[in-house]
Amino acid sequence: MIVKVEKDRMAIKQKSIERNRDNLKNYLYEQLLLIKDNKVKTPTITVSLKKNPPAVEVDDVNLIPNEYFIVIPEDKKLDKDSVKKAIKDGEEVPGARLVQGMSVNIK
Repeated sequence: MIVKVEKDRMAIKQKSIERNRDNLKNYLYEQLLLIKDNKVKTPTITVSLKKNPPAVEVDDVNLIPNEYFIVIPEDKKLDKDSVKKAIKDGEEVPGARLVQGMSVNIK
């Protein structure tokens, strides 16, 4: 119980630190845009703006030709409920069987 409380407290602290970091970075970004040089040097650190690599921004995905799409076949997912029902109803389902497991029950 104590570990969970401490874990939750630390998660809240982490979010707070991340939010403060993001707010500071946004503030620095806005301030660096205002100055001509886009760079501030101090004896210990240098803060500057840099260009990121170009990224694709999609305005309308329906207008993009098919040659630019990757086709991924659909995944098959076994419906165990329908297999269970079929076996219970007396049908034989190759590759599947019903098993009765056991577990500990504490009341």
